Amino acid sequence: MQAAKWILAGVLCTFNVFGQTGGRIDWANTSTTLIYTNDCNGNIGLTRGVNAYRFTLYLGPIGTGSGGLVPILVVTNSAQTGRVTPVSPTHLPPQFPPGTPLAFQIRGEAIVTIPGTGHTGESDVGHITPNQSPASPPRTFGTNAGQVGGFELRPLCFPYVTRRLPDGPFTITRLIPGSEIAWTNSWFNIVATRIRTAELITGPWTNLADVSNTNSQMTFALPPSATPTRFYSIESTNASPAQPLGSWHYQALDASGAVLAAGILSFTSNVPLMGSYNVTRIQNFSPHPAGTNSFSSVTLFGSNVLEVIFNSEFRLRGQMISSQWSGDWQATEAVSGGGSRLHGGRFITIRRN
Repeated sequence: MQAAKWILAGVLCTFNVFGQTGGRIDWANTSTTLIYTNDCNGNIGLTRGVNAYRFTLYLGPIGTGSGGLVPILVVTNSAQTGRVTPVSPTHLPPQFPPGTPLAFQIRGEAIVTIPGTGHTGESDVGHITPNQSPASPPRTFGTNAGQVGGFELRPLCFPYVTRRLPDGPFTITRLIPGSEIAWTNSWFNIVATRIRTAELITGPWTNLADVSNTNSQMTFALPPSATPTRFYSIESTNASPAQPLGSWHYQALDASGAVLAAGILSFTSNVPLMGSYNVTRIQNFSPHPAGTNSFSSVTLFGSNVLEVIFNSEFRLRGQMISSQWSGDWQATEAVSGGGSRLHGGRFITIRRN
């Protein structure tokens, strides 16, 4: 790995640097916060190749947005795929004394010979307070408050790997079993809504109630006898017919809402409905198809509910409204000794073109 390089940051005049030493932080990522590359065509992988990518640590006063941060340290990647591995702990310059809360962002780019080309990307903006501990400096990457997760490097295209796509036309905002369910529908002028429920996310689903939306924040009283583990979904009953033709950014989510697989789904014909997928597994979940192939079948139910069968083990079913299509996925996994196990979760898509 290339040694860390200091970058002069003369604009940081708000810090009193006289008589102070810089604090320590750790900005190496881990196996759960990896850096991906994405060519926008469904080809997704971890960064690899020594000195193939450059990562820069940006710092500034707490509360500063990404535009107000300045570059402080630069490193290149090591032989470890998907890793930013600077010397740890990193000793910051005197402008950043221990105990001073800081905003930070990590930005990456492919090292190329032609300026302005290649892959670039950045983490979310986090916050960190340096200390003087050589053994346990605060970490930038992680899942705790102020930490950031992995991110992707890509050319100019829609991000659909490490950053979760926004939810579908309806977002359930509150669920109190046996009491009430609340959701938003502010993206679309939808009047009629159906609430559906099931004991398992894989179904069977039954209709609980039809309601009329009166505003963008809706609530509905649930039956007191409903079991705490039931699943619920919100669907429109008066949305416009689906227009699937074209390509869609796609994500399958696990039970926690993290991205399980991502890629591009393409519908190439309306009559008959047919298409293909180009998908990469982000997690090691073998029942989800990976690579490129055609759908086994596509079926339209009603005017805008589509079921797509990838193969005999994996299928999607959801409602397509305008430029979004979301719903549930179901997978069948063979188990040792015979038999199978059902898995299920949510999926989200957004129209690409």
